Amino acid sequence: MSLKKPGNQAFFSRSVPMRWLLATVLCLLVIMAIVIVVLVLDNRGDDKARRAEAAATATTTGATSPYDLTELPVGADRDVVDDAAFVSIFTPDDSGRLTSYGISSGLPTAKRLIEAVKKADKVDPDDAATALGGRAAESTITFVLPNRETITFALYLDQGMIARGVEVWKPGSDFVALVGTAISGPE
Repeated sequence: MSLKKPGNQAFFSRSVPMRWLLATVLCLLVIMAIVIVVLVLDNRGDDKARRAEAAATATTTGATSPYDLTELPVGADRDVVDDAAFVSIFTPDDSGRLTSYGISSGLPTAKRLIEAVKKADKVDPDDAATALGGRAAESTITFVLPNRETITFALYLDQGMIARGVEVWKPGSDFVALVGTAISGPE
């Protein structure tokens, strides 16, 4: 018969279940940590989606910039140019670089440009197609209204014509000279 210390046998007999208990607790802690990491990462993705949605909502609600402009539809009446706050001409400069020129509607040149556009004669579609040869305009003339609406015309300086959609007009004979005066500098 061997003499064993009673405390040693009791410790080992309890240690096997204790090891399983510790292993189980450790596994549960690891699983909980994984779940927390997944939830945090998933929430981060939701935050990005919420921020993107908030940004999209901010631009489609009443928050507008003073620089937001709205182009009038193609069929808009040309007489609206009479209410223009200013006129913008986008055309190549002497070096061929596209340049924008802004003219206050209170200036005599702008007033004459407005009148020329309002009184322009409509050009027959066949004549316009022949004169323009299917080329795209290099220049535009835009009339900006006080309510931030715009009406833009393609500007064909070589032919002295303006176009909007499929319609083409020929302002008076001095129209090209008026545009030249407008982009030459202050009056």
